[in-house]
Amino acid sequence: DARRRRRSDGEEWVSERLPWSVQGERASERAEAMASAAATALRRARVVDLYRRSLREIPRVLSVFDMEMPERELRLRVRDLFRKHDHIEDPRVVEFLLHRGELDLEETVEVWKQKSHLYRLLGMDETETARPVELQGESAFLRSFYANN
Repeated sequence: DARRRRRSDGEEWVSERLPWSVQGERASERAEAMASAAATALRRARVVDLYRRSLREIPRVLSVFDMEMPERELRLRVRDLFRKHDHIEDPRVVEFLLHRGELDLEETVEVWKQKSHLYRLLGMDETETARPVELQGESAFLRSFYANN
C-alpha cells in the first residue's frame, strides 16, 4: 500500500504505509523507551536531591560530630562518594545505592552513627587529620615510632 501525497510546493511524493501490527509494535517500543527515559530522569533527579541534601547537612554534621576537618574537604569526600558510582546504569543497582545513601544520611543526621562510623563511611582513618599536626616538630625517631604503633 503506497499513498501519493502532495507537498505544499506541489511536488508529489510516495509514503509507504506499514501494516497495523508493525505500527503497533513500533508504538509500544517507543512507549517503552519513553517510560524508561522518564524513569531514568526520575532516578537522576533523586540522586541530585540526595547529593544536595547531603551537602546541606555538612555544617551540622561537622559541629555535632566535632570533626576536625575543613568543610571544603568534607564536601570533596561526599562528592567522591557520589562520583565513585556515577558509571552505574543498572536501575536496580541505582535504586539500591539511592536507598543506601538515604539511610546513611538519615543515620548521620539523627546521630545514630558514631564518629568512627562516619570516618569509615568517608574512607578515612579517624586520626588522619589530627596526626600531621601532632607530628610537626617531633624527632624522626618519634615519628617512626608513632607511625609503627
